[in-house]
Parts: sequence; C-alpha cells; structure tokens
Amino acid sequence: MRPAAHYFCGGIDVNLNAKTSLSRLYAIGECSHTGLHGANRLASNSLLEALVYAHSAVESTLDTLTEGTFASVYFEAIPEWNHAHSIIDRQSHELSSLKKGVQELMSDKVGIFKTTATLTQAEKELEYFYLRTQAIYSQNKLTPQLLELRNMVNVGYLIIKQAQQATENKGVFYNQDYA
Repeated sequence: MRPAAHYFCGGIDVNLNAKTSLSRLYAIGECSHTGLHGANRLASNSLLEALVYAHSAVESTLDTLTEGTFASVYFEAIPEWNHAHSIIDRQSHELSSLKKGVQELMSDKVGIFKTTATLTQAEKELEYFYLRTQAIYSQNKLTPQLLELRNMVNVGYLIIKQAQQATENKGVFYNQDYA
C-alpha cells in the first residue's frame, strides 16, 4: 500500500455558511478548509460535511439574492457568448498539452513525496506554463479550456508557495526534508 494524491486538500478558509473572505464567493468540498477534521483528515471531504456546507451555502446565497443586491441591469449588461472566435484546433491541442504538463509537474514535484529542492524546481518550471498560457490568453477569445489551464497554473503556483512556506510536517502536508 502506498499513499496517493487526493486532489486538493482544502486550503480556502470558510465560515459556517461556506463563505470565503471574498464577497459572494463560497467554497465547498475538497477546496475548502472548515477545520472540522484537523490536519490528518482531507479537509471538507466527508459526505456529511459536504452536504451540510452545501446546504448552508445555498441558504446564504438565497438570502443574498432575495435582498435585491443584484440589479437586473447587471445581468442585462452581460453579453451573449459568441464562440465564433474561439481557439482554433492547433491551439486547442497546445492547451491539452500544457494542461497535461502542469498536471505532471505538480504530481512529480509537488505531490506527496516532495522536498524543498523539488518545490524550487517546480516553481521555475511552472513559469514556462504561466508565460505560454498568458501568451495564448492575450491573443484569443476565452474558452472553458483556456480558463481551466489558466486557473490550474495559478492554483499550482499558490500550492507551491504555500508548501515552500511550511516549515514542519503536519497531517497531509509533508516535506521529506523535515522527516
């Protein structure tokens, strides 16, 4: 038996309604950190917890919507999606390749078995993915695939920086240099 990656192990702090520190942004599931399970448990990955926090988030969202804080003018100002200028096939293939590269980099150098050296190397290598993604982003209309890649690069960077700041092993946050 060997440990395996479990997606995202909770890092976004939330309150009892799953609200983050950003206005109108909720985090539920593996991305959230409720603190209910402590450091040795994948944050917010229990079924009961997911149901409770999801329900609380829905209730809170409904309260916000019924308060009338969103003017209908806001929704009318959002343009209809026009996919006519979406990324051509060649760039779509490149996006897939970049996505796979980010996934492999994060698994190989920032995954369960990481060291300070692999984290430093990962940060340097991630810069390539960042620069390439930004070049594509600045020259094309948005697509879900491009946004997903951009988000993956940004979250990868945040995970690397958080892991570099950790100076002790605690629960699932483990660096072989501190063993």
